[in-house]
Amino acid sequence: MRWWVSFVALMTSCCDTGEQVDVDAQEAGDHADADAEASAACTDAEVAAAEEELRALASRASGCFAGWIVVDDAHVMEVTFHASYNSFGWWLSSCNVHPHTTWGNAIRMELAVWEAIGPWRAPCPHLMVFVVGGAQTDVTTMGEEIGRTCDVPWDAYFVIEIDEDGRVSDVYGDRRATELVACIQGVLSDDLFPCLATTQLCPSYVISGP
Repeated sequence: MRWWVSFVALMTSCCDTGEQVDVDAQEAGDHADADAEASAACTDAEVAAAEEELRALASRASGCFAGWIVVDDAHVMEVTFHASYNSFGWWLSSCNVHPHTTWGNAIRMELAVWEAIGPWRAPCPHLMVFVVGGAQTDVTTMGEEIGRTCDVPWDAYFVIEIDEDGRVSDVYGDRRATELVACIQGVLSDDLFPCLATTQLCPSYVISGP
């Protein structure tokens, strides 16, 4: 009889523990849902304030960084360098079509921003913020100078490479772009784009593919 009582006690203890685990898990889930609902209730003003704080943190970490920061479930999930210039008929953007280009500066900018915003917890669960930094300014300047002097068709195929000092080290394209490449080289030969160091710039036709 004694062993039967012990067995029943063991089974009761086991089952009670299991039920308690289920209850704890349910309570934890309820708290998580409540937190998510509270965060999701951000007003437009609160979202704008959170986005501005995120931009400020990124800008302090890297004055050159331009690109996207994505927040999911109140945590920063993605930091992506991106800078582009849009004009009528053509679009110039940061790219990486040839792997021999190191992209070292872009990677350093991304890491600096990651380190600065990693501990930050967003008051709202989902944010997508574009940071306009020095790299964006450099691309805009470059695009405007090219557009003022060179005829850039919508299907232009060329690549602009920037060296470690921020100077244009090479411009090349297909056979159709011979005159355009020469024009771009002449226009940008004396310019300095420090925030674009070790990056490439391409028109949309190159990025999307012919």
